[in-house]
Amino acid sequence: MKHVFYLLLFMICQDAFSQIYSFEDGSVPADWSATKGNLSVSANKYKLGSRSLRWDWVGGDKLKLTNLNSLKEV
Repeated sequence: MKHVFYLLLFMICQDAFSQIYSFEDGSVPADWSATKGNLSVSANKYKLGSRSLRWDWVGGDKLKLTNLNSLKEV
């Protein structure tokens, strides 16, 4: 029973803190970048809507978000 409680608590917390960022406008936010690779918007694979972020990464690459306030507005 204790495991069920923790599982439910985890599920509630995940939902409360998760956010969905939309790329439906077709552009990568100006304050998002990759240190080595390339970021673009793709219509090939997506979960919600019709577009998603595509990250063409290389070894050692990092995704940099310099303004996290934009995530809170979504």
